Amino acid sequence: MTEAGSVRGSTAPEREIRGYLRRVEGLGRQLLGARFEGAQGLWSFQLGLLSLQQEIQSSLGREKGKPKRTRNFNSVEQLRECLYRARQLGDAFAWILFGLDDHKLRPLMRNSRVPVAQDHKYSRGLLALAELLAGKGWGFPLLHDVTDCIRIGDLTFVRPSGQCEPTYLTLEAKTTITGETVREDGSIDVEYQVKLASAVEFDADTGRILSAPLPRTQTPESTPARARAERQARRMVKASLQQVSESGRVMEIDGGLHVGARVDSASRFHWGDLRRVIRASRQSGYAAFSPAPGIVYAALFSKDGVTREVAERGDFLPDLDKFDFLSNDLPAGQKNVMVIYPVPPYRPSTGIAPGFLPFFLYSIPKRAIFEIVRGQLLLVAMVNLARIAEFLQQKGYTVFRRTKGPRHEALDVRGQIENAAGERFEAELCGFESYVDELVYGFRAIDYLADLVDTLLRSSVQGISDWRQAQPAPG
Repeated sequence: MTEAGSVRGSTAPEREIRGYLRRVEGLGRQLLGARFEGAQGLWSFQLGLLSLQQEIQSSLGREKGKPKRTRNFNSVEQLRECLYRARQLGDAFAWILFGLDDHKLRPLMRNSRVPVAQDHKYSRGLLALAELLAGKGWGFPLLHDVTDCIRIGDLTFVRPSGQCEPTYLTLEAKTTITGETVREDGSIDVEYQVKLASAVEFDADTGRILSAPLPRTQTPESTPARARAERQARRMVKASLQQVSESGRVMEIDGGLHVGARVDSASRFHWGDLRRVIRASRQSGYAAFSPAPGIVYAALFSKDGVTREVAERGDFLPDLDKFDFLSNDLPAGQKNVMVIYPVPPYRPSTGIAPGFLPFFLYSIPKRAIFEIVRGQLLLVAMVNLARIAEFLQQKGYTVFRRTKGPRHEALDVRGQIENAAGERFEAELCGFESYVDELVYGFRAIDYLADLVDTLLRSSVQGISDWRQAQPAPG
């Protein structure tokens, strides 16, 4: 919960935060309106976004560096929220450049969170290199530093390929300063040496990809620096192999078996319902809809900013009965479990980045998108995991509910699957509650979950069956 968008005071920190939010909104309008003059316009947009993020990060660092007795903790939280909004805008930029292809983008998200890059000689060297190679025809350079979601590599060159799919060359860059010369006017010329590494072989002159990624063999890690470089290389190889994986095919990646699966679902989206409740919330401050038993989406609106007090009033509580949210027919020992999803999700502190479409790209009016930026509109989803379990059981699956920590519940889903040869297998998806996130943040109909389970189980069973058939006979 944030009040960043509701800042209306006149103190210096409040004015600074309002200015940052206006700049995020201005860049967001430029991106969504596609107001660019060619590739140079895209590059200028990206540099402007990076500069904004660096400025917000510097302000946040100064505030956090104050003694606790003088630190403005409200400003710290508001600056964090401003920074996250700017990073989400960078995520939207990345999703657009990747053509909304999550199969290409998600593998690059599987790493720890990367902080905002500070403006220094080394980071400026990467910018100069990206611009130089772009001018040589390598493609458009997406700087990973402007995103929160891309956590592997330093930059990706996106190259359109006419009638074919675009290519994406992801690179890790190691920058070394080899010399500095001070001019008479006091400016400094800096010479760099940059080593580029990728999971694929590429032409050093044109940047064209020459080979598919190959599994990486284990190499000795004699020093901490080499060990770090080896981990980075293995992550890049793993991500590149996942990007080219085929549905239902097994690949051996990093010592394990990876089964590709792409869900083809005809389930509908609920964008129309969401647009309707957003409009209604502007009239009454609150509106909600339920696309299925156990799922409720709510919109809270205040032109002065949705504060924590407004969010905690509990306007949605009467709707839980009206929308058939709770289950009254649970087995002994089980209970209703409500999970609240803020939309967009909270800042992830560790682990994999959320692989969902950034709210800047939601199919809702731009007015609503920038009301979210300003903190005037808050969207919330409430899900009862007991109802999710009931739905999957009605589809013929066995669902196991187990405790996962003091405040969390996990779902494991098991089903009987037949492969192409007519053999029947029992397959299980552990930790299925994480897939519920895809339903919620994708605003999909609940039938999507059944399609998801069927695709994942069926792809795994068939993929493993084919892989076993292809193994050489022992002896």
